[in-house]
Amino acid sequence: MSRKNKPPRRDEDAKNDSAAFERGAMPVGAYLPGCHNHKVSKALALALTLWPFTEDAMASVLHALMGGAPEDVASSLFHSMTAQNMRISLMQTLLHGPRTNRDKSEVFDRIIAEFNRLSIVRNGFAHMYWYTHENGDVYLCRSKKSSARAFHYGDRIDAAGIAEFTRDCQALEKLILETLLAAPPS
Repeated sequence: MSRKNKPPRRDEDAKNDSAAFERGAMPVGAYLPGCHNHKVSKALALALTLWPFTEDAMASVLHALMGGAPEDVASSLFHSMTAQNMRISLMQTLLHGPRTNRDKSEVFDRIIAEFNRLSIVRNGFAHMYWYTHENGDVYLCRSKKSSARAFHYGDRIDAAGIAEFTRDCQALEKLILETLLAAPPS
């Protein structure tokens, strides 16, 4: 096998770099780019394919904060903003700005904050580098660096961690439904 076709390896020098371990250095060994662990891949696929339902629930929150705008307008507005921070900023502004929303429960703040937290996790799943160690462990590496640099520092991730994210999304959707059903119409 030519050197070009060998999977990347972490070497002993990187293992001995104490600063690297403080930042989440990956163990020594051969790696394949991507997620090659069936359990993790299955959990990831479920999490990412359920995410649009969480976003749709948040579009309903935006609708509630818009005070009488047609639901399709709120949904169109929400989905036209592709940056989550813009969506979150708009909902916070609507929640804390207009008098009509000042009586909204603090649960709206919790909903927006939880959506923000989950968005960060989801974006990590979708946009970071995934590597699978020769032992089957999967590592998620920050993507603000090139793949060659990101490769050395990552966080081990397993199916249970991804399943927890999925449960958190479902809990948020349930909280949204309960809140919107309990809220008086605008």
